[in-house]
Amino acid sequence: MWIYSVDGRHIEPILVDAVTVANGNRYSAMVKLDKTPGEYTIRVANPGINQLISGFATFAYKGSNQQFNSTPYINYAAVNTTSSVVIFDDKTIVPFPPTSPASTSDATYHLMIDRFGAAWKWTLSGKESYGLNLENETPLLFDPTSPEAANKNLTITTKMGQWVDLIVHVTFPQPPHPLHKHSNKGYLIGAGVGAFTWSTVAEAMQEIPQFFNLENPPFRDGYTTIPTTAEPSWIVIRYLVENPGCFLFHCRK
Repeated sequence: MWIYSVDGRHIEPILVDAVTVANGNRYSAMVKLDKTPGEYTIRVANPGINQLISGFATFAYKGSNQQFNSTPYINYAAVNTTSSVVIFDDKTIVPFPPTSPASTSDATYHLMIDRFGAAWKWTLSGKESYGLNLENETPLLFDPTSPEAANKNLTITTKMGQWVDLIVHVTFPQPPHPLHKHSNKGYLIGAGVGAFTWSTVAEAMQEIPQFFNLENPPFRDGYTTIPTTAEPSWIVIRYLVENPGCFLFHCRK
């Protein structure tokens, strides 16, 4: 199948056998109908170790009820069944029409994904998170002077026209985290394994330029962090502030 759109925006088409869909991400695919008319099985499996799930659907040519026992590309654990299987790689996305970020940013924010208080609680500040009890309170957007809304550990303030870098640090051990940015899309300009020890992207690019792409990076609103086992990881998102308002940046787990 050809993946030709990601998160609602066209990309240079990529031919693959399977695609990993993180929570909330959207992909559009074209399948060439050049096989013998009949019914073919589509498999959907969970690649994570947390839960073994496999779902099935039928891809049917109109007017044909002949079923084929085709060889699956992946097994129940979403692992390749042959060495020739091509799984979609998000890092290879190239926007279409072409678009690219600014070469430098105006502001940089460091975010830390970690557990907070319990195994099922997560935070992007590394310090605290909003409690579930706030679900019953006045929305923070309607009460901007409240202590919760003014909490600088959980909010950042930007200005119209700024290019902003979000450097997301992931502690270990951690599973992959599907992150979602509301408002407008951003460019995934860098990612790597190990500690991000620099204050800005400019400093990091002087030492590890091979980990960054400012020419044609993926342009989307969903970003999946690199899972960590023995050492931390990081990703960098650069976006233009072009919509006034309050918007969430959050994990979809």
